[in-house]
Amino acid sequence: LHPILAKRHYHDTGALRWFDVNFIPAHNIDKFTKHYQLQPGTIGQFLLVIPTEGENQERVAKLCHDVASQSEDNTVIGLSEHSWNIVTFARELMALESVKHDRPELAGDAVARREVTARLMALQGLLEAELRKAFDDAIWYRHGDAPKQYRQAELNTLASEIADSRFYQSPKLHNEILNRHKPSSSAIAAQNALLRRMVLYSGKERLGITGYPAEGGLLKSLLEAPSLYVRASENWRFAAPQKDNDPCRLHPIWEAATNFVETNANRMVTVSEIYDLWRQPPFGVKDGLLPILAVAFILSYRDRL
Repeated sequence: LHPILAKRHYHDTGALRWFDVNFIPAHNIDKFTKHYQLQPGTIGQFLLVIPTEGENQERVAKLCHDVASQSEDNTVIGLSEHSWNIVTFARELMALESVKHDRPELAGDAVARREVTARLMALQGLLEAELRKAFDDAIWYRHGDAPKQYRQAELNTLASEIADSRFYQSPKLHNEILNRHKPSSSAIAAQNALLRRMVLYSGKERLGITGYPAEGGLLKSLLEAPSLYVRASENWRFAAPQKDNDPCRLHPIWEAATNFVETNANRMVTVSEIYDLWRQPPFGVKDGLLPILAVAFILSYRDRL
């Protein structure tokens, strides 16, 4: 099952976030939601409920409503009238798989094997069609909202709405190689090259970078575009983002880090604590951006830190 992407949120902030999609038996939904753990990059889950023990629609709908009302906003629960058909097709598919693999009589009967294989393929097609129908006409339950029907294409919009409400102060940094949870090794190499230049060549135009290497692109999108590295008279310097001129929405994370350092001025504050602060809502900064933003933060306040 493909995850449901928060596409509009990604277009706005440059941060890719998504919801996992799972099927869950109706009798197990309460236990599953209570023990659900978010994976890196995942901000929630869409659960399509399947009545595997003959439950009627009214009972399952009430169960979905009750569980959703007690769950956090990262869980959205769906129920469709096609869910009952899914169970029927899935059971028949499992039975045919068992016949195909466990019945020795088929070994010497090529015609029977072809018939079983053809029926399996037909059932798989029927099951996939029912799954699509289930997503297209499901009623979705979520905490604090009335049940509502969304088409499958509209689930991306719902995912973006939830992502926007949770990470409403997320920086807007459009850099695909670093604005992610786990950058590639080549992206890390460019990041390290830029970090060295931030420390050793501060004050020089483009941090002394000539040509257009990978670190030059990072400099442009992560430091110059947000006005973190600006011209001051004849020199260049690192500067804190201004509240009234903050196109990349970096002022909130600068302010949060400053308040955290001032609140804990009686002890040593580690950079990892700043990372943890920025990872959490309402910021949700991706791991690939943290080192460059942290060094830029330190250098913008080098007279105070």
